[in-house]
Amino acid sequence: MRNNPPFDLTALATFVEVVARGSFSAGARARGIPRATATRHVNMLESDLGVRLIERTTRSMRVTDVGAELVERARRILDEADAARNAVTERQQKLSGRIRIAAPIEYGSTFLGPVLATFARAHPEVRLSVELSARKVDLVQDGFDLALRIGPLRDSSDGARRLGAIQFVICAAPALLARERPPRRPEDLSTRSLLVFDTASRSRLWNFTSAGRTVDITIGSGVIEANSYTLLLAAATSGLGFARLPWFCAGPALEAGTLVRVLPRWRCIERPIHVLFRRGKESARVRALLAHIAAALADHGAASRR
Repeated sequence: MRNNPPFDLTALATFVEVVARGSFSAGARARGIPRATATRHVNMLESDLGVRLIERTTRSMRVTDVGAELVERARRILDEADAARNAVTERQQKLSGRIRIAAPIEYGSTFLGPVLATFARAHPEVRLSVELSARKVDLVQDGFDLALRIGPLRDSSDGARRLGAIQFVICAAPALLARERPPRRPEDLSTRSLLVFDTASRSRLWNFTSAGRTVDITIGSGVIEANSYTLLLAAATSGLGFARLPWFCAGPALEAGTLVRVLPRWRCIERPIHVLFRRGKESARVRALLAHIAAALADHGAASRR
């Protein structure tokens, strides 16, 4: 069976207006297009169908029987197309539908969870589907709308928006500071009990800056080495060692006093955080979630700087 090409809805709408108005000129005016364009649309339909829809003379036009039948069906097709467009527009305005999000495990569970909860309450018709994973997903192949990435971005065909930066702090429990002399400069950390975030791909270089000066410290072995900031947070609050933790993880403990910030005059080098999205494919609901995440991250960044 031959696969017929779909109707061109623009040409179909022009044909219906020409028939309804009784002339190509009037139909073209109703469509807001030149008469020559209206003629071309009808000619294209006739060529695609292989039939004459309108008999023309220099002074008049007559709709053929096939043309009259097509007009009735075309009106129903165009009405359905308008209804479909309106339905999609209404869904976008109401912010309904599904958003698939990928994020790093601990950042997602610690920071993203509460942020998504407030968004979900504000937009109850939006369904959020979240995958927390260490893998770097491919938005198109894996079917995600958004992906959060921490660290420098490699070249990507996806759209990317920088949301801010992850702040890190050196911290320790009050009990540890009562036993060990607090470090006064980054170099002092080499003689302290350390809790080290470690993965196969992570450099053991801790970077600090203060008053225009930058110091890089190569970290050796730690009392505990783990690829989990949550585990290191628990170890730090129990007084096992000094830890470099992201603010989204350490912030509540610092505010509660179960951890204390050390080296307050030195700032750890920030790591950028981006959100990736499918360029040109963002729906209204995705744009709204982007804005919501950006606002929440800005608040966290301000708190960590304080």
